Amino acid sequence: MISIRDNKFNLEQERSFTLFKFCRILPVLALCFFCYLVSNASAEKIPQTYGDAMRWYEKAAKGGNTKAQFLLAYMHETGKGRPYNHTLAVKWYIRAAEKNHSRAQFRLGMLYSRDSSKTTDFKKAAIWYEKASKNGLAQASFNLGVFFERGIGVKKDLSKAKELYFSASKKGVAAAQFNLGLLLAASSKEDRQALIQAWLWLSRAKIQNFPNAKVVLGNVTKQLTTLELKEAQKKLLPAQNQ
Repeated sequence: MISIRDNKFNLEQERSFTLFKFCRILPVLALCFFCYLVSNASAEKIPQTYGDAMRWYEKAAKGGNTKAQFLLAYMHETGKGRPYNHTLAVKWYIRAAEKNHSRAQFRLGMLYSRDSSKTTDFKKAAIWYEKASKNGLAQASFNLGVFFERGIGVKKDLSKAKELYFSASKKGVAAAQFNLGLLLAASSKEDRQALIQAWLWLSRAKIQNFPNAKVVLGNVTKQLTTLELKEAQKKLLPAQNQ
């Protein structure tokens, strides 16, 4: 198990415990929604800057549009169009999150998870991650799994962590597959099937080139008998062909 430096949970430094930051897709979402907002506007009225876009989002957000509330919050969080404003980011994320917007719920979890922030509140982070997880967001399931495994903002519960990692692993989250493999391997002394399952999830993480997966998988492989390894390999093949 990867150790936590200075016994302090650091969201940015520990690879297998790094929380997902749902940001790569946001510019695309913003562009799509932006096109929707201006679809009926004349060419002269189409905004050309982040500041113009923010004014459109703000108007739609105040009118109750959930997507606009989410995108406005994201612009406040990232300083697009206006200077960074944590208070307004939280305000608009909450507006969207209360309408069951899973990505807004996830971003709130991220905001409250930042251990360098004055507003860090791991208990609130766990609450929002749980809501996003229940709405099917795999990254939220993984992050909440980390919380339960490490006892961050919630009572430590390895069974719950496994459950959440499993949920995220089925959706292809390599970090969840790796952490699940580690937990299963650690609990496999009297359960050979757990060791086989550990091998399977570590193999899937390795296929995605997750850091350290190859090394840990090698150690687990050495613990399997020839028959157990063949059994594991047979189970892996159908998953690879899906």
